Amino acid sequence: MVDENGDAEWYTDELFSLTDKAQTEPADFTEGETPESKAQEEEDEDDPYVVYQSYHNEVNKQLFFSAGGRDGEFPGKFTPTHVEELEDNQIFVFGSNKDGEHESGTANRAFATFGAEWGVGEGLTGKCYAIPTKDGLLTMDDRLEERQTRFSEIPTREAFADACDEFWWVMKTFAEYTLREELLPAMFYLNNAVRGLLNRMIRWYLFLKAGGPVDMGILDSRMGEVLDADLFRLYRKTYPNAEYSQIWDAYGAAAALWKKTGQFVAERCGFEYPEKTEQDMAAFIQCLKEQKQDDDLKQRVQTDGVRK
Repeated sequence: MVDENGDAEWYTDELFSLTDKAQTEPADFTEGETPESKAQEEEDEDDPYVVYQSYHNEVNKQLFFSAGGRDGEFPGKFTPTHVEELEDNQIFVFGSNKDGEHESGTANRAFATFGAEWGVGEGLTGKCYAIPTKDGLLTMDDRLEERQTRFSEIPTREAFADACDEFWWVMKTFAEYTLREELLPAMFYLNNAVRGLLNRMIRWYLFLKAGGPVDMGILDSRMGEVLDADLFRLYRKTYPNAEYSQIWDAYGAAAALWKKTGQFVAERCGFEYPEKTEQDMAAFIQCLKEQKQDDDLKQRVQTDGVRK
């Protein structure tokens, strides 16, 4: 069979016989098809781009792959791009604004074609079901919870103390990997263990300072807006490139940011900030760093002596 553009559509007639990943090829050649072109087509079967081009018709292409043709699973959905009609047992589900003003997109199609009622932003009307997905339908608290940016309670004394202890232990490990110049483990500890704890303390800080939930945006995208300018400058320094000098700068920025936010949280909550633990761990890490510098210096001296 050939469509109005002259393109072969042999697969159209067998679309609905393909079930459960069944693969049925037509027995006969289509109009204008030769054994050579058929052989070339079979060679191209494993090339997703060629296969994609072969089935230009959007609706049939989606149904064909979804039903299992050519091994199936492309593009991964049964619903055609354009729904023109519904069976008796089907309804058209679409996203709506809260006022039910179906002016464009699928909402307008629902209104114009399938009986969606104007002014109804949620529920069943005609052969449609409106789901409110737009225009601030969620409360601020709901949005914060959805984005996982809301700390709804003051940290407990135990949670605060545990976070402080854990922070300096992961900082030590981060420093040890950096001293050994093991880049990938060092960056992993910085961007996962260290940053995870640092973000927790920052969120406690922001919640306590604001006296309630703070919208930090999706993936903390509003961090620069809600965090004090001097603290955000420190936070930016915790994102180094692959140079070890910058990685050490990130270590220093993380330590300074932890101290500033941690002391604020401790004061507001009536906790004791673990100054001694911080001083002891920082001193230990400094000793490791100085020892590494001494070892490097001795190695250079020995190398220069051998050369002479």
